[in-house]
Amino acid sequence: MIENLPEIIKKYIETIGILKETLDEPKLEFGYRFLYPNEKGRTFLAVKPKIKNCVEIQTLTKLSPQHVDILNAFPQEKQRQLFYDIGEFLINNKIHHNLNLKDKLYILIDNFFILDEKDIPTINQFKDSIKNLYYITLQTIKIVITFCQIKGDSLKIEWD
Repeated sequence: MIENLPEIIKKYIETIGILKETLDEPKLEFGYRFLYPNEKGRTFLAVKPKIKNCVEIQTLTKLSPQHVDILNAFPQEKQRQLFYDIGEFLINNKIHHNLNLKDKLYILIDNFFILDEKDIPTINQFKDSIKNLYYITLQTIKIVITFCQIKGDSLKIEWD
């Protein structure tokens, strides 16, 4: 690993967001949890797994209890359709992701592969990556809201 990489990433985070904690995990060379764009922003992780030559930026979205209740009222096939729609949107936007229908959550991921000093991202590249994940997340939330909108007894009529 590049000696000063953890300090560089930490400095980037402190410059563009709000550092919440340093992660101490055996599987990580380093990791940080932070908020972007401000204290009311989304939670992100910037981590360097020990077995990979990359820094991963991740953000997790868990469906709200209200959306989970609405989604659980749908048949299983209709529930899968929401995650299919989210997955299709993410693929079309070239975003790495993990979808978890069982736990009603999804994770968006971006990577910076770092083999030597010249591969370290600039602060602007780092911020652009986070900003892109942030706005893509907002779009996926809009997909969830639109999918879960129910007017009157439309759920009952549509699925009886």
